[in-house]
Amino acid sequence: MRSMQFFRDLPPTSRVYSSDGTTFGFRTGGSRQCKCEGCIGLALAVRWQDGKLTYPCTKGMKTHVTGAYQIDGGR
Repeated sequence: MRSMQFFRDLPPTSRVYSSDGTTFGFRTGGSRQCKCEGCIGLALAVRWQDGKLTYPCTKGMKTHVTGAYQIDGGR
């Protein structure tokens, strides 16, 4: 698991914030076409602070105040 210092040192544009904006993970560089039928979004590989790897879709994200992605909890 990555240290908290590693996460603090990440540039804002490589972060992906949770829907409530209290925690964030980092984009690993991996991506794939979203697997939802008819979706044209990109599923980004995100490693979270607890070590989990998820693939949130860019169509379900908004821009965080820092310029990073944030999962849009209002969808």
